[in-house]
Amino acid sequence: MNLYKLLLIIIVGIVTTFSAHAQGGSNDDLCNCKPADPLTIKVAREFMAQFGAPNSIPFAAPLAETINATANSRFYTTAFIPKENKFYFRLSLNGMLGFVREDQKTFKTVLPWETDQGRAANILTANSKFTGRDTVGAIMDVLYYLLNQGYSKGTITNQPPRTAATIFGNLPASFKVDRDELITTLESDAAYQLLALTNPNLKSQVDSVAQLLPNTTFDLPPGLNISALIAAVPQIEIGSLMGTELLVRFIPQMNWGEAVGEFGFWGLGLKHSISQYFNKSDKTEDRLFDLAVQAVYQSTTLNNTYGESASNIKADAQIMSFNIQGSKTIMTSSGTYLFDVYGGAGYESLNIDAKLTSYLPVTLQAELGLRTPRTCLEVDGKWAVVDPARGCFGDDQARVDDLSLKNSSVRATLGISRQFGPMSIFFDYSVSQFNILSGGIQAHF
Repeated sequence: MNLYKLLLIIIVGIVTTFSAHAQGGSNDDLCNCKPADPLTIKVAREFMAQFGAPNSIPFAAPLAETINATANSRFYTTAFIPKENKFYFRLSLNGMLGFVREDQKTFKTVLPWETDQGRAANILTANSKFTGRDTVGAIMDVLYYLLNQGYSKGTITNQPPRTAATIFGNLPASFKVDRDELITTLESDAAYQLLALTNPNLKSQVDSVAQLLPNTTFDLPPGLNISALIAAVPQIEIGSLMGTELLVRFIPQMNWGEAVGEFGFWGLGLKHSISQYFNKSDKTEDRLFDLAVQAVYQSTTLNNTYGESASNIKADAQIMSFNIQGSKTIMTSSGTYLFDVYGGAGYESLNIDAKLTSYLPVTLQAELGLRTPRTCLEVDGKWAVVDPARGCFGDDQARVDDLSLKNSSVRATLGISRQFGPMSIFFDYSVSQFNILSGGIQAHF
């Protein structure tokens, strides 16, 4: 899979992809066609936010490692930089193949109703004053208490999955919050029934929400079943001034189609020769080996509107790399050139900042009464975008999430190159959190 398309998927997957999407039956069954209950809709929004947030990072984290490792590949094929100031440049096309580890394909899910039972326990006591809790927050606490009781006692039979796929995995999983089982649980729970005495208004609201919640199956993202990634990056190296070389990478921002949207990429780096201070001259026979240090900064931008609910993502990523590299030209005893070997070690970091504007999945909108299938479905069965003129009002309350994702790693690289006149070919292998096999072709001018 192409790395740039996958960059979109990671950030979308961090929040919106992992937000469970409701599955209904036939189109006529998707909507009860009654006015939506505002409180139930708020509870549905809060549930999806709280379920998606703690699971979104482990779902997408392996891809952050991948972007870091892949984008920080193919910076060099030699550590040699001439001592004398001279103009030259090398133009290369670099290809990278990365391999996904098995442990990057699954993670253990986090269930929000298991993370804070103390607050719900306080709400179910006569002395609770609900300090700092709004109505939706208090209802969510009680519902989480009931879910936890139902799963523990077996009155809610459809257990949520304990293991789910990451973006690389292939593990379809789902769970269903059965409305009838939830009602059975609350009717049989003695502590909950005490709310009729301690807080009858809250109990009435929870009872109402339980009756109106959609009988919904929540599908977790099954993953993309990826075992390897492929990327290609054009690169120019320009030299040299005082033993220093400039590196430039650039892909102009443009629309890459529906799946990716507008995407751009650029990078700048400086490499300075250390071996110029101890090698006698630039002649091959006078160079024991070549040594250099390099720093590279790379940036990506992304803007895309996607999905039937017309959600939007805007994201910027910054990638930093520092490395020390060495190379050696291998000659025969008679002085005939054979090939060059090169290698190095480096530290790299990735920071992604994104703003996600998302809406409830369209099928859940239908079950909540926000959409009517007879007016909101296109001829081919796909949901139309929000169009009030057609009676397709949809979800008019966007959820905006600001997201920051960081990753860092170290790597070691070993490679070989062979020059043929003004051209050369090269191959290398890098070991880090995500191992990369790379190669390419380079023109010297």
